[in-house]
This record gives sequence, C-alpha cells and structure tokens, in this order.
Amino acid sequence: MDRSLLINVASLITSSYGLIRCTHIKLPPSLAQAGQKQFLTNISLAATISHNVVTIVSHVAKRIKKHRSQKKRQEKAYARAIASAEELRDLKLEPNEKRLQQQDDSPDSDGCALSLLTLINRHVTLPLALVLESVVATVYWPLRLFAIGLILQGAKRKSPVPLHIDVSIHLLPILYMLSDYYFTDASERFKIGLAQSWGIISAVGLAYKSYLSALIDTSTGQKYPYPFLDVPEPYKSVIFVVVTSFGWLFYVAYRALPPRDKVSKKERSKMD
Repeated sequence: MDRSLLINVASLITSSYGLIRCTHIKLPPSLAQAGQKQFLTNISLAATISHNVVTIVSHVAKRIKKHRSQKKRQEKAYARAIASAEELRDLKLEPNEKRLQQQDDSPDSDGCALSLLTLINRHVTLPLALVLESVVATVYWPLRLFAIGLILQGAKRKSPVPLHIDVSIHLLPILYMLSDYYFTDASERFKIGLAQSWGIISAVGLAYKSYLSALIDTSTGQKYPYPFLDVPEPYKSVIFVVVTSFGWLFYVAYRALPPRDKVSKKERSKMD
C-alpha cells in the first residue's frame, strides 16, 4: 500500500474516533449552549478528515485510471499480436503505433480531473490541515501541561478528557499531517505563495472570530471555549491576531523547509 494512503487511512480512523468520542463528553453549563462545534480542535479535525478523504479518493482514482490504461494497452497488444504480417504491412503499423502511443499519453477529461484533485489534495487541503493542527497542538499542550485553567473551562488540575482521546485529537493529527508532507512520495513544496497564504489564513482567523461571536451569547452566562479568550476588547482581537500570525509563520516555515529529497536546491532557494 502507498505510504501516503496508509497514513491517511490511519489518520481518518483515529481522527474520526477522537471526534466522535469527544462529542459525547459533557460540557460545563457555560459551554453547553454553543456545544462542541465551537472548539477549534474539532474544526481542525474536520479539516484533517476532509484531507484524509480527498487523499483516499485521489489514490483510488489513480488506481482505477492505471488499471484502465493497462487494460487498454493489453487489448491493443493482443490485437496487434493476432494480426497477420500482410495486414501489418498494409496498415503501416509503425505510424499507427506511434499515433496510439500519443493517444495513450494525451490528457483526457479523467486525467485533468485527477490532476485537479491531486493539486487540491497536496496544495489546499494538506497545508490547511497542517497549519490548523500545528496551531492546535502548540497552543494546547503547553497550556494543558502547565496552565490547564487557561485552555479548559472549569478544569483546575485534571482534564475531563480521557488521555487516549486527548492524544487522538490533539497530537496524532499533527503527526499524521507532518508525515504526509515530509515522508511520502507525493510530497512537494506548497505552491500557494506567502502573500496569498497570509490573506487566506487571516480570513480563516477572522471567520473563526466572527463565528464565535455569532455563536456565543455572553449575556446568558455563556463563555468562550477557551478561558484565555474570555477577555474584553481589544485584548480578544489582539489574541486572535497573534494566533493567526502564529499560524501563518507555520506555513512560512513549512514552505521554506519542504521535503528535502523532493525539491531541487534552485527551487528551495526561491523566496516570494
């Protein structure tokens, strides 16, 4: 089995399991109204699972296309094998063979769709999931270990999330995404430029802030999903800007440090 396919199948299983299990954890009253959909962890898991699905579909589509191409070549080879020498001379086989080979190599609608799916897979869903999971892991674990009251509402010493679920939603996803980027044959440098990525990541951060503002009614005693966000403006906006910038710096680092064996020195030296 292809390494990328194996990684994404494993990620799909553990991420789906963690997401399903964490949705059954009872939330404190101050978070109950907005529910599980308010957590960045769960949104990041949705992005990771989406990438897993796109990757698996892409691999299946490649297998089907390869099988069809092999079948066509076998049928043509069989037709040529049973033709008589006289028929071969009359049909001028050599030019025909070249024409058939050109037809095999020419792009078709299936090939274009597969190329687009691969482009989306490697340069849209993967960097999005990788950046989100990087932010989640680097913000969550230090606070989880040293200041749990800033990351989990109502928690003082012990987390209400069982350790195996905690690992499956806050640690394994980033490990899978890093593996998919750096240790698979399909890995290559991300194509979205730094300026464009800043705009995209800023839009995602703003969308999440607006989403929480619309979802959470503080006048009824509801709180933000993470205690460090329960601060007045402009401090809340400053936190969102810092976290968003933090996510963009992750993208800058991943793009500046692509898989070494897949990117030439000339390409690696290019900067926006």
